[in-house]
Amino acid sequence: DPVPEASCRRRPDADADDDEEDEFLRRYRERRVEELRRNAGKPSFGTMRHHVDKEDYVRALDVDDRVVVAVHLTEPTYPSCRRLEASLALVAPRRPDLSFVSMTLAEAEQPFEPHLLPILALYKGGDVVETLFRVTERLDPLNELADLEELIDNAVTLAEARRH
Repeated sequence: DPVPEASCRRRPDADADDDEEDEFLRRYRERRVEELRRNAGKPSFGTMRHHVDKEDYVRALDVDDRVVVAVHLTEPTYPSCRRLEASLALVAPRRPDLSFVSMTLAEAEQPFEPHLLPILALYKGGDVVETLFRVTERLDPLNELADLEELIDNAVTLAEARRH
C-alpha cells in the first residue's frame, strides 16, 4: 500500500528543531573536550588517608597545583571529629578530584583550642586557601555529605575569588 503523502511530510519547524539540537550537541562536545584537556594529567584520588604523619602530610600537599587537598585536623577522642572523619571517608570516593587526609593535632603540633574542633584546612598548590573551624556544626545531619561537599567547594571558590 502506498503511504499517504501527508504522513511523509515533515513539520515546518522540524528543521529548526534539528538545527537547535545539532548546535546544542556541538557546544556540549566542545565543553566536554575542553574539560578533558584541563583535567589531562590531573591526579585522581578517591580515598581518605587517615591519621597521616608529618612526612605523609607534606607529600599530600605536594601534588598538582590544580588539586585541592582537604586536611582534617582531628582529635580522635572527640565525637565530632570521629563524625567528620567518617563523613570525609564517604565523600572521598564521590570526589576523586580532591585529596583527603587527616592528621591528629598532636602529630601536627598545632595549638588549636579543643572548642574549635573539628578543623578542616583546605590547600591548593601547597598553600592554605581556607581553614574551617567547628565543621560539623555547619552540617545538617540529614544532608551531611552533600553539605560537606558544598562547604568545601564554596570555601575554595570564595578563597580563589579573593586571590584575584
